[in-house]
Amino acid sequence: MPDTHPAASKRSVSLSDFASDSWIVFQEQAHPLLYRSLMGHAEWLRIKIRKLHHILSENEAVHLVSSDFGISLITPATGQRTQQPGIVCRPLSDELLMLETHLCIRKEDRSNLVNAFCRTFLRRHKEMRTEPQLRLPLWDSIGPVPLEKAKIA
Repeated sequence: MPDTHPAASKRSVSLSDFASDSWIVFQEQAHPLLYRSLMGHAEWLRIKIRKLHHILSENEAVHLVSSDFGISLITPATGQRTQQPGIVCRPLSDELLMLETHLCIRKEDRSNLVNAFCRTFLRRHKEMRTEPQLRLPLWDSIGPVPLEKAKIA
């Protein structure tokens, strides 16, 4: 969002903060889970989006926000890559948009590849959890679940 937006000073935002704004989102084909999650939650909150702009790349989001076309709802990775003067990125705090991550492996699996993948996954997940900006709420296809921690079963 532009740094002049009323919600720019908040640590995290909710979709309700953008009820009167134009939205810039990835096309459904580009990011189906994110798109359906956002639109479903907006409908549930009875938010009437003023104008909806669809994009295919993060550069389009930066350009449209810089040109004051509205606010953009993007992934955390995109938010990190697109930091620019005049634009601020904040994580969404809507509980219904949270996604819980699980990592399950078989106890008897002795594969070096699987073990290396699990260690890498957990290390990367731990790094992501230390930075609050990276906490992106999503909507699971079967319903909302909170992103809490990775678990090994």
